[in-house]
Amino acid sequence: MKTHNKYAIIGLKALQRAAAKVAEEARKNNYKIPI
Repeated sequence: MKTHNKYAIIGLKALQRAAAKVAEEARKNNYKIPI
């Protein structure tokens, strides 16, 4: 379970980074972000 949890956390952080990148690009291009 320990290794699984580690990978879950890494995956979450990667998702958050990707979401932040998308949001930043959207802001640059003045896109509306659907929530």
